[in-house]
Amino acid sequence: MKERMKCPESDAQAALGVLKTAIRKSLPSEWRFTRHPSGFFLICDFRRGIKYFGSSFRSSPLDEEFKKDIDALFVSCDRSIDAKRWNENIARLKIKFQEIIQYPESEICHEIKTVYEPGWGIQEIQRGYEELKKHGGRPLSINLEREAFRPNAILLENEIWARQDVWIQINKPDMEYLLFERLTMHGLDKACIKVFAFLSNGTLEERKGIPISPRPVYLPRRKPPREYEGYHTESYWSLPTTIEKDYLDLMFKQRKSKREDSVVFDSMDTRAVSLIRRILEN
Repeated sequence: MKERMKCPESDAQAALGVLKTAIRKSLPSEWRFTRHPSGFFLICDFRRGIKYFGSSFRSSPLDEEFKKDIDALFVSCDRSIDAKRWNENIARLKIKFQEIIQYPESEICHEIKTVYEPGWGIQEIQRGYEELKKHGGRPLSINLEREAFRPNAILLENEIWARQDVWIQINKPDMEYLLFERLTMHGLDKACIKVFAFLSNGTLEERKGIPISPRPVYLPRRKPPREYEGYHTESYWSLPTTIEKDYLDLMFKQRKSKREDSVVFDSMDTRAVSLIRRILEN
């Protein structure tokens, strides 16, 4: 991370600490940065001009036992195990995975993975738009592929401002404006909208904001009341579980290993991908 931030290790860790503290103090319990099913997000550190790449996922108390079961199955791979017993173990883990998916008290967690230059975008989102362009019936005149490069949030001093909207002109694809609102433990503060020009090179330039109120105006983001116990928003349930997050991380590592010699995707990783894929399959 220090190489990409072009600063000493101590400075890189200090900057990361500021971001983590801001996330811890600003995010409501039900918050997620994106509706994309991967849970991947980008947070722009405006002062340093860099993007933090991370992911949101659901963590439950069932995860630890599930991972132990997977480790045990790995051990059995090293021994001669008959096909019938192997399939029984896979079927048992599939049932446990469904329990994890449906667990209603999972905690939403946010993990910072690495840091990138301003012009970097999330390739998984890029791929989706490229497929739409390839097979869609009309060109994406609204320039949807830009979504892969837009930051989901921005770090201003010690505060997190979440992107809530985008202003675009169809005939001006290289210029758009991103609208951010301050994120707090109470929810979004609607008292002021910060406007940033999002340039073609991936950098942000602050423009004149839009004041709404001289005092905070909170839009609460919280769990449903007790009488609706077990219910959550659709965006909550669509977040990847810890197991799915681990699988996405392995796939990301595999692709990265093909581009960078320093990243090693070994035989254990290959076996893990194959095993988890079997469990995730319907």
